[in-house]
Amino acid sequence: MQLTHFDENGKAIMVDVTEKNDTVREATAKGRILVSKEVYDAIEAGTVGKGDVLGVATVPPFLICNKIIIAITSYLSTNLALPQLP
Repeated sequence: MQLTHFDENGKAIMVDVTEKNDTVREATAKGRILVSKEVYDAIEAGTVGKGDVLGVATVPPFLICNKIIIAITSYLSTNLALPQLP
């Protein structure tokens, strides 16, 4: 199978997807954080000094998705090239 997103030198290139059908994609991520029993009990009891640990943990995935959209949009509207050296 030939990879279409790389040129003959292995450099990443943009691919014209004008004719590609729209698709719906879904991703699921899973992680595990190990903590001591003392920390676990504090999270469960809601007594962690910095507030709602589990509630705050739900925010980063949304921020990451937003940053990805911004990064892709920025890349598509920016000409990335190194300047020629004298």
